[in-house]
Formats: sequence, C-alpha cells, structure tokens
Amino acid sequence: MQKDEGKFDSWRENLPNEGAQNSGPKFEQGKSVDGMQGAPMNQPEGPQNTREKQPTETDVSKEGFALEKENQSNQNFQSQTPPDVTQEPQPTPPPSNQQTKEETTTPPPTEPKPATPSPTPAPKKGFPGWLKVILLIILALIIIGAAYLLVFYKSTLDVSVSAPGAKITLDNKSATAGTNKIKPGKYDLKIEKEGFAPYIKKVEVKYFKKTSLSIVLKETPEIISIYESEMNYLAYNKDYGLYLFYIPKEEAFYRIVADKLDEQKTAPVLTSPHYIKNVVDIVWNPDCMTAVIKIKNDDTLLNGTPFYNPKAPQGEIMTYLYDFGRYDLLHQEAKFWGTGIGDIEFTPKGDQVAYYFEPGTGEKSLVVANKDNSSINRIADLRSFERPVISWSPDLKNIVIVNRSTLYDTNKIFVFSLIDKTLNPVTDFGKNIEAIFDLKGEKIVYSTYSSDPDFENYSLLSVMDKDGQNKKELKVRSSTRQAIGTRSQGPET
Repeated sequence: MQKDEGKFDSWRENLPNEGAQNSGPKFEQGKSVDGMQGAPMNQPEGPQNTREKQPTETDVSKEGFALEKENQSNQNFQSQTPPDVTQEPQPTPPPSNQQTKEETTTPPPTEPKPATPSPTPAPKKGFPGWLKVILLIILALIIIGAAYLLVFYKSTLDVSVSAPGAKITLDNKSATAGTNKIKPGKYDLKIEKEGFAPYIKKVEVKYFKKTSLSIVLKETPEIISIYESEMNYLAYNKDYGLYLFYIPKEEAFYRIVADKLDEQKTAPVLTSPHYIKNVVDIVWNPDCMTAVIKIKNDDTLLNGTPFYNPKAPQGEIMTYLYDFGRYDLLHQEAKFWGTGIGDIEFTPKGDQVAYYFEPGTGEKSLVVANKDNSSINRIADLRSFERPVISWSPDLKNIVIVNRSTLYDTNKIFVFSLIDKTLNPVTDFGKNIEAIFDLKGEKIVYSTYSSDPDFENYSLLSVMDKDGQNKKELKVRSSTRQAIGTRSQGPET
C-alpha cells in the first residue's frame, strides 16, 4: 500500500500546474528544458526511461477525467457508509496507458446466440389397427341391418271384422281378416260387404309393433216406401214423431207416424184441405206447426182458396204463412206476407225469420222479423246482389249469403255479422250455388257448380271454416240442405 502511495505522489509532482503552463519555458522538439541542444524527443525509449516519460495534455485530460470519475465513485460509496463507521479515504491509483486504451477501445461485438428451437409436439396417437377393424365391422353390420329393415322387414296387422266374408283392402290391394304381414307405413283400409255401410279408415303400421283392429260394420238402413206417388217438401216433427210432406197430385199435405213406417199397410193421414195449388216453394218452421208457402198467383186457379188475392198481379209470386192449426183441418189459416220476398229461412228455434226483400221499387234488403213477420227490421243493403240465398248460423250471430246472378263467376259467398253489422266475402271465386252452416256453427258447407257428364247432379259439395279458411272439396254431389238436413226439400232437389 505504501509502495503504491509513493507512485501516486511522484506522478502528482510531475503534473504541470496552471501557472507553470502559462509562465514556464516552452518545450520544443529536440531541445532540453534549459534550451540546450539535447537528444531528439522521438528517439526510441528504452526500458530505463519509460518511468521518466511526461504525460501529454491529452493523456493528462484523460487521466484527469478518469481520476475525477473514480473520486466521484468513492464519494458515493462514502455517503452510503453508516455514520458510526469511520473510513480513511484511499488514494486512487493513476490509470495506466494500457488501462486507458482498454477503456476507450470499443469491445468486440458478441456473437448472437442461436435461437432455441421450439419443442416439436408429440405426434397424436391413432386408434390401434385392431380397433379400426372392429369399428369397420360394426359400421358394416349397422348398414346391413338398416337395409334389411327398409327392404325386407314386415310388421304385423291383425284385422277382425264383425261380418264374416267382408272384402278387405289395403291401398286397394287385397288383404285378409286375421294376420297380415306388411311393411311399416300408412295404409288406406277399406272393408265392404253387401247390406252393410262401408268402413274406411287410414291406419299406420309401425316397426317392431303389432297393430290390431276390431271393426264392427253397421247395417245399411232398409228403404221403406211411404207413398208410391210423387211427394216432396218432407219435414220431421220430433215432438210428435211425425213425418210431414206435400203431395202435388193431391194438392194437400199428409203426415205419417215415424214408428209405423215399417208397417206396409199404414197409409198417410191427410193434414190439410185439397186446395194448396200452384206451389212454388215451401219452407217449414222447425216446430212443423207452420210453414211459409210461396204460390204463383192465378185468380182462376186459386179462386175459392185461402190464397186467392185479386190485388196481386197475375203471375206474381205471393208469400203466405200457413198455420196447420195443430193439424186440425177446420182451424187452419193462411196469412198474406206480400210479394217480392225471396229466399227465406227460420231460426233453429223457429221464433224469427230472415229473408231477402225486393219489392220492385229498387230496394234490396236483408230483413229479420218475428216468425209471423211482425217487427220487420232491415239489417243490410243488398243492392249489389241478385236473388241471393241465405242461412242462419246456429248461434244466431251470422247469416251466410250466396249471390245467385246469371253471371255465375260473380256468385261468391259472404257472411253478414249481426253483431257488428259487417258483410265480408269468404270466397274469392264464383260459381257457388248454396251455403249453410253445419250443426255446430264452426264450418260452412257450400255447393259449387261443376258440370260432369258422368253425373246428373251438378252440385259439388265442399267445406270450409266460417271465416273462409281451410277449404276442402268433399267429392260428393248433393244439395247443401240435403247434406245437412236443416230444410225441407222441394222437387228441384
């Protein structure tokens, strides 16, 4: 330590001070300090004069900067020393030329480290070969089983019929009473036998399930002759168990007890005098105690009858309410309602009547009145209609109306609401003939003109919801009133 301190003091003594630099002699190359000629300054230095070499200004400034930096470092270290610890300052040895060169020398660039490769994921393990073979075998068995079910499998359908010898068909193919082996699916089953009503039903046969049906056929009602000659406008009085009808040849009404229809010797009973002539239409009240009778006026023919009316124009259709007086021939009477009354229908209870009224003055109205035509109320303007037909709904909230113009394409179906007094079409096509509500009032059965050389009847029946939705053709030819059975039938039906 002492040896180093001596070197430090000798180096400091050789440093020129500021005053010496300004006032001392200037050194020149090849001259001594005394100005005398001496050895040149650039001669090679031997080992003996290495210690005697004087530092240049550049060396001094570099060494001073290093010294100052080292002193600052020592001061920082001393400031961090605890107060109770005393430490003597240590002189900083002068850096050698070799150290200075090392500090100023730029360190060589370091070689970049090779990038570490990311670990390669381990390959996924697949199914073992033996397991793949088993899976393929299972898949093949499933395919073979499905093909068998679709092509070869048959389910069981057992059919039992109450009438032996009945003809059974499935989708128009012959089947048998008992066990039938058929492919699963839906079939149209039909069972027929003479003297019985045909049985038709859609059945479904399912996989792995036995389907059993037990069918009871109903016998066809026997047709009984009531009267051998022409008769029409048939009505049934359920309170008395009577059938009533009009016989044109007799110009009178007759009745027969329903329980005695099977008695061949039972003769119809006269219900009215023989003076009901020139009848155009008859509409029975549901109680069958009264009926609206339309008669074509003919003074000569009707003279002496309750229907004689000289004030009415000849050939005019007159409307009368005929009271059968509880079928007493002596207490029957006819009440004149007028002319210009078109289609007419009683309510289901028979306490009200609705009809189309066209008196010839330009008026065309839908009228509702009491059963005796009192308290007349015009509820709708029908000036855009021609000879329409009408029908009540069972709940008395609606009346269905069908136009009957000679322009058949305009004959659409309408529903008039008695609640909000609106008239709305329920079909967008024409050629309609009649329409009537079913007994529940949820559907409308209607007939449409359909000409077919294979059928004499041109009235083709269809059904729809009361708002006109879900229309379906029934493939039946008949009058709507025959199909529903709510009005007596005239000779035209």
